[in-house]
Amino acid sequence: MAASTNRASTSADRHLHAWYELEPKTIAGGAYADVYPARHRLTGCDVAVKIFHANLAVEEGAEREIRIMRLLRHHPHVIRFYEAAVVVANGGNQACIVMELAESGELYKELCDQVISGHHGLDEAEVRRMFMQLVSGVAYCHRNMVVHHDLKLENVLLDAGKNVKLADFGFSDFFGPVQKPGADCGSLLYAAPEVCADRTDASPTRHLGPEVDMWSCGVILFAMLCGYLPFDGPDEPAIKRKITSGRVRIPHGISDGPRALISGMLQVCPERRMSIDEICAQTVEQVVRMMLGLDNNNLVEFLHRGVENQATVAYYLMLDNRFDAPTRYMWLLHDPPAVDGEERGNEAGAPDRAHIAGWRRGQLQGKGQWA
Repeated sequence: MAASTNRASTSADRHLHAWYELEPKTIAGGAYADVYPARHRLTGCDVAVKIFHANLAVEEGAEREIRIMRLLRHHPHVIRFYEAAVVVANGGNQACIVMELAESGELYKELCDQVISGHHGLDEAEVRRMFMQLVSGVAYCHRNMVVHHDLKLENVLLDAGKNVKLADFGFSDFFGPVQKPGADCGSLLYAAPEVCADRTDASPTRHLGPEVDMWSCGVILFAMLCGYLPFDGPDEPAIKRKITSGRVRIPHGISDGPRALISGMLQVCPERRMSIDEICAQTVEQVVRMMLGLDNNNLVEFLHRGVENQATVAYYLMLDNRFDAPTRYMWLLHDPPAVDGEERGNEAGAPDRAHIAGWRRGQLQGKGQWA
């Protein structure tokens, strides 16, 4: 691992302490690595350094994590990767990752602070903003054939402006048309039913693709709004029973938009679970049609042809004023909504797409004024 990291570097000396001044106290830690705040000696900029523990199994995982973070480094809602380096410790070389420092820490801490102060969860307007940033980052992962496998509140970091930074790709892996068998990974409290399901002779392996990330996104959204996790219990078997049942009680105070999103993502059957594409497809074109009296066919045709008129100008102006640049970019990579006669009907138990679209636009939905 150390040798390959050195070969990938443009400098002959890639020992960490030659370039960075580390603080002694960790800001995060786990079974495989510890994270330290540090300062880049040349520029004085603050960074975070993830130092992997020295053993063969960890080194193999570190190589994969470095490869994935290099691939995803340019998205504003994925933690920024700067370089892989080497630190001399315990009589040997340990691989490490130098990355962006998220000044506001974990989303978990942000939520805990709100609960401690007497709130049930985060404000819905703030949840909507953060969740769409999270979806933008996850969509970028999936478009690059990466499944995160460990989405949870602790792995969603916030920068100084409380913008989402998706982090910790230690359990992440690539996926493709021919899926590799999946192994248990990540936190049980955020795990999809297919991850929790016991292996049987009829189904000895499980193929865990983007659908497991969508379940975890549903759990995160629920927790942000309610202040607690939807599937909890006194022990692991009890938690697994709750997850595989898929039964979740959404409090009455949650409005129709996020309620529909949660219901769509927490579907036990992966094939029925809401996908990133389905979330990204619900943009503001319905409002534009309402304002300008356009039917669906006309607006879609204008967007496909690149026509510049009052309909498309209004469409893009509303996107610009509601959502940040990376989120808009990810949506525009997807096909516009289906023309009349092509739109798919809702399955039994599937979410109401109109409610979801309204929540994302920040419109009035039931009680309460959206910002």
